[in-house]
Amino acid sequence: TRGRREDIYNTYPLDNFLNYTNPVTGKVKEYFDIMDAEVREWWSGIGVQAITQFNCDGLIIDGVLSASKEDEERMIAHRQVYPELTVEQLEQAMKEMLQLTRVKMGQYNSVLSYIGIQGARSEIVGPSGLQYLPVADSAWMADYNRSEQDAYYLASSLELMSDTAKSGKMVTFKTWPGFTWNEPEALTNTEEELKVILRDRFPFLLASFLVAAEPNCFFSYTYGWNAVHGGFWDYPEYDKPLGQ
Repeated sequence: TRGRREDIYNTYPLDNFLNYTNPVTGKVKEYFDIMDAEVREWWSGIGVQAITQFNCDGLIIDGVLSASKEDEERMIAHRQVYPELTVEQLEQAMKEMLQLTRVKMGQYNSVLSYIGIQGARSEIVGPSGLQYLPVADSAWMADYNRSEQDAYYLASSLELMSDTAKSGKMVTFKTWPGFTWNEPEALTNTEEELKVILRDRFPFLLASFLVAAEPNCFFSYTYGWNAVHGGFWDYPEYDKPLGQ
């Protein structure tokens, strides 16, 4: 979607963005038309520009999975211009855009990662997000213990992390204390109280990771996405040798 960097979005190659209007709030969200080859070329160039301008090691792309859902805002916005558009066609456009970005990033030895892959919900609802792995170097598994999840999903997530890493991809295993930054448990407790809560729930999450981790698996534990959500809180287990 369109963000805050007007200096970048002023270079958008088309005259207009695609719009989605929330039927409840009336709020309008703008989307890039990724079905347009010129937009894919522009978007991939912006990604590489970020790497060179800010000396980044790579890119983490969010929102990729929204191209794979029939009723997502991205699909609804695109169908205003492409009424017969299918999920498969939008997925392919997303893959081509990621692949183009990866090719351009190659000269900088940078990593292209996306959010994310998810374990199977049941024997019927299998894992998701895997369709983009061939065009990326890395993937995030970003919702482990984010909310109430059953044992089947947690076990499936661990298996998927292991299998993905064995295939040669890097995996960031993003874990949560059972709530997020905008939920009551985070909003009603002080920072010191939150540190105690996260400390108490930490061993299970780290142990889960270590049970299935392979080389090139990385662990993350916070209650949000910003540094203020516990991103730099330390835990003594991090200093212990593996296996002890």
